[in-house]
Amino acid sequence: MEERNLIRGTIGISRHREEILKELKRSVFERHTISGRASTGYNVSERVVAEVRFYADNNVFTGSIQTAYERLLERLKL
Repeated sequence: MEERNLIRGTIGISRHREEILKELKRSVFERHTISGRASTGYNVSERVVAEVRFYADNNVFTGSIQTAYERLLERLKL
């Protein structure tokens, strides 16, 4: 996904958008150059693909996703 598209949708209006994206870039996403373009993009890191699939199937955070969620709760005082 192109970096500029990370703020599309519901996250784009969140007051916590920057903190959430910062944590996801740190814990879940990996940066890469988009082939044939000068822009940067992000994809789910290979090391967390199974965790993302588990979340999609079961609606339960595990591993790096759970850690990111807990860090965000603490940082955002939620």
